[in-house]
Amino acid sequence: MKRLNLIQQQLGQLPKDTPPYQMGSLKREELIATNSMVLHEFYFGNLGGDGKLYEHSYAMDYGANARGYIDAFFQNLNWEEVQRRTEQARTRR
Repeated sequence: MKRLNLIQQQLGQLPKDTPPYQMGSLKREELIATNSMVLHEFYFGNLGGDGKLYEHSYAMDYGANARGYIDAFFQNLNWEEVQRRTEQARTRR
């Protein structure tokens, strides 16, 4: 979120006559940062459990043990939220 806020501040400070190629670079970064934030919110929105699955500490907690990470991920999924989102996606077709 900090990254997105910083990018949006920079965009807001650009003069109105900024060439499109300069603004385009910041707009691309804004899109990337927005997508990262949305995916982060979806990822953690699906989790419940005891809070011991945390992607920022993946390397510290699991190292090369990807299987352990995946096991912990599935143990902490909030399946009711997954089901709600699945149904929501089905009705949007």
